[in-house]
Amino acid sequence: PFPIIAGFLGMVGASIVRGGLVVALGQNLASIADLGSAAISVPYEFGAALGLVFVLLVLRRVRVPTNVLFMSTMAAALLLFYAPTTFLRIARSELRVRGFLFPISEPVGPLDIWWRLDMSRVTWSALVPASGEVFGTLTILTISLVLRVSAIDSAAQANLDPDREIRLTGLVNLAIGATGGVIGSHSPGLVALNREIGSDSPATGVMQAGLLGLLWVSAYPLTNVLPRFLLGGVLMSIGVV
Repeated sequence: PFPIIAGFLGMVGASIVRGGLVVALGQNLASIADLGSAAISVPYEFGAALGLVFVLLVLRRVRVPTNVLFMSTMAAALLLFYAPTTFLRIARSELRVRGFLFPISEPVGPLDIWWRLDMSRVTWSALVPASGEVFGTLTILTISLVLRVSAIDSAAQANLDPDREIRLTGLVNLAIGATGGVIGSHSPGLVALNREIGSDSPATGVMQAGLLGLLWVSAYPLTNVLPRFLLGGVLMSIGVV
């Protein structure tokens, strides 16, 4: 039913906004009080993230083409962030201490996670959870996946087969897990964004997969250079719209 799909999408949007705040502030947010404390402790990061969200929403309101909105805004945000800090000779280490940048990450190759795995530290008993936990988790994940597929089908009129989508998602994630990757599934938000920019072909998905593949092979951690407020602000704007 439409109310269920709409409610689910609203919950997804709220979760994305919360995730964007966590990324931007670098703190756990379990309540409104936590948000207030975080805003007080890192006011500049909080203000920068909200400012970026405001700019993106205003630009969407004045009907700036979506296909240039995010890229141009992100490029401008990077320029406005790095130009003054470079001119003032503020070291990146200081920016990390202040919370503007993520903690530095070492490059980790696609299969390095397996070579670095210390088998003696694995809690093998955790691999065999209680049957109730497995049943509950599988039920929630399956319902969530079906709702996402239904939302995409409703928005894009794609006539998707839920059974086929669930089977393919499971098989793909098995392969991803075996190679040390991060699991993934259908994203109604990204599909809606793709349609907004006028794309009705699989080219966008293929290009995204190619870029992610290059990042995976190169093992370059982009979070070493991208500011927290930039990623958090973009996530929040996607959740709002």
